[in-house]
Amino acid sequence: MVTPPSRDDPDCRPVMDSWRYRQDVATWYFTAARNPDPGVSGNAIIADILRRSIHACRDFLRLRTAEMQGPARSLPTLQRGPDESAEAFEARALHAVETAPLDLDSFFADLDLNAWVRLEPGGPLQRGWIRSAGSFDLTLHPDDLYLALTLNVLAFCDGNMVGEDNHDLYLRNAPLLADALHRLEEQVGPITEWEGEPAVGRYGCLPAAR
Repeated sequence: MVTPPSRDDPDCRPVMDSWRYRQDVATWYFTAARNPDPGVSGNAIIADILRRSIHACRDFLRLRTAEMQGPARSLPTLQRGPDESAEAFEARALHAVETAPLDLDSFFADLDLNAWVRLEPGGPLQRGWIRSAGSFDLTLHPDDLYLALTLNVLAFCDGNMVGEDNHDLYLRNAPLLADALHRLEEQVGPITEWEGEPAVGRYGCLPAAR
């Protein structure tokens, strides 16, 4: 069994030989009923969903930035400091949500994702943190809420997207993504929609035709 890197390991410097960064590669949308108790604020609901989601997927993702917005204005973006632990920044972000001076209706975060990559050309596959490889986007409505998990890298996809076959990385990374999606369903609610390229299913990117 491979021990995943510490959540405080530095970002890795992957070789992007068979994949690239690309905005909105794939997105999965989770839907949950809103707590009907009028005594529970929207800010508390957002903080609770985020806390449970981060804890459930702590070996797969960590927050890089945090943006909060209400109906009328946004709050300053929070960024993880160079010497700040992942847990410390996430605690700071959650505290900011809970104590925000306005009623929030959305939260957005850049995420570092933990995945298999190469750190040198032709080298062995190793797990590392890919900086800003994904994002969380949580939107609160009167009766429900939506959480979107988006990938911004092709490292989880199968095929020849940049001229080199990404199949070996796909075989390693697909189970990591599927596990995270299952865990988020348990904590947030069912996946109700998904979209992306080259091919996306409920629990991840689909294998390429061969």
